[in-house]
This record gives sequence, C-alpha cells and structure tokens, in this order.
Amino acid sequence: MASTLILYMGNPIVKNDQVGLIVGSRIASFYSSRAGVDVKQFGGSPLDLVSDIQGYDRLILIDSISTGQRPIGSIKLFAEEDILAGEGDVYLHGMNLSEALKLCRRLQLPFPGELHLIGIEAGVIYEFDESLSAELRDTLPRITPEVRKIIEELIR
Repeated sequence: MASTLILYMGNPIVKNDQVGLIVGSRIASFYSSRAGVDVKQFGGSPLDLVSDIQGYDRLILIDSISTGQRPIGSIKLFAEEDILAGEGDVYLHGMNLSEALKLCRRLQLPFPGELHLIGIEAGVIYEFDESLSAELRDTLPRITPEVRKIIEELIR
C-alpha cells in the first residue's frame, strides 16, 4: 500500500488564504485512522516542506489559489507537472513552492512518486484579514465534500 501525506496549508491572518486550513481540518478526521494516510497542517516555509515530504509515496497538497480565471470556491486539481512549471509568488528567502520541490529533484532527495495540488479558488488572498469573504464562506459546505471526493479518487 502506498503511503500518502495530505498537507493542508494557508495563512490564518490573510483574507481567504486560510480556506485550505479550514477545509483540511474538516477532512482530517476522515483519514486519521486510515492506514497509510497521514494528514497534517503545514505552516512552514517551502524549504520546511522538503523535509516533511520525505518517505511518502504520494503527496496531496490542499491550498488556496487565486487565478482570477475561475469562480470563487471552485476547485482545480493540479498534477506534478503543473506545480513544477509554476512560477508563483516569491516567498520568504526568495523561494516558492515550485522552486522548493524542484530543489528536491535537483538534490535527488527522496521525493513522492505522485504529487497533486487541490487548489481552491479563493479570490483575494493578499489582504490581512482573519476572515473569509462571504462569497467564499458560502461555498464551504460544497467545497469540503468535493475535496474529499478528489482525495478518495487519488488514494484508491
């Protein structure tokens, strides 16, 4: 059986960015007793991610995205090639998620054979505010089961 790590992430003080944290915490209990599946909240830097993913066969990330191309609350599943191709924003110490994962590959560190990102379209994610917008908050009852369904398909 493949070992799977589900990491849910976000920033609780940035408007709408905490949607990954909210959805992840809601689904964590469904997988807490499933053999071969670990669910963890992630709040570190992209470099911290490099050490956290060691030893897993499959990595599933749950996070907010802000593309402006989809309705708020919509979900997009990204495959490894989509994630590694991303330029994204510059984070602390000049490294984003894509660059951290590429670093794993370059250094030939043990890396999950499967990598997926479940992106939740969040709209504005660059304002300090500890709440979700009403528009995003209203989609939570639909988002959580959709994310669970995607995870179930990925870990079968």
